[in-house]
Amino acid sequence: MVCPELTATTRYAASESRHVVPSLRSLREQRHLTQEQLAVAAEVSSSTVHNAETGKTQPRPAILRRLARVLKIEPGDIEFPAAPIRSLE
Repeated sequence: MVCPELTATTRYAASESRHVVPSLRSLREQRHLTQEQLAVAAEVSSSTVHNAETGKTQPRPAILRRLARVLKIEPGDIEFPAAPIRSLE
């Protein structure tokens, strides 16, 4: 049971600890696809797939829907790594 005084962020974090969301890479590998094969099937560039898997960029919603369609999952069922924090120095 979630306490009403918890913020939405806290509730989200609490629910995430109970549910492991697979990464794009693990979903792709489970289906025995290369980055290039996934890219061709989703009609995106292979660099788009690479950048999404490594966290360099987050795919736009339209791209996410294409990737999910090829992987036969819902767009919300994919986890993307956080973009690396860059130093200002």
